[in-house]
Amino acid sequence: LASLPNKLENLISLVIFNINYCSSLAILSNELKNLTSLNTFEINQCSRLISLPNKLNSLTFLTTLKIIECSSLTSLLYELGNLISLTTFNISGCLSLMSLPYELGNLISLIISYISC
Repeated sequence: LASLPNKLENLISLVIFNINYCSSLAILSNELKNLTSLNTFEINQCSRLISLPNKLNSLTFLTTLKIIECSSLTSLLYELGNLISLTTFNISGCLSLMSLPYELGNLISLIISYISC
């Protein structure tokens, strides 16, 4: 899988978004911002993924964000600090990631369950 299918934004009732073992996936569509019911966003072993989609701050119900073994991911968007419902953030094996967004400090309650990058 090199890219996500078009019309993904029509899945407005989707609650869990999980992508596993997509070694060819480099970019996630910005259309994910329309999945406003999403509460869990997990990406696992997408070794060519270089960034997360823009406008994730529209995912106001997102409580869990897990990014595992995405070795080409270089940065995280400052918008993650605007995810007002985010309570669990798990990131590991992202070897190219240099820092976490300062804006994560804006969150009221956040459990960073595991960081190993």
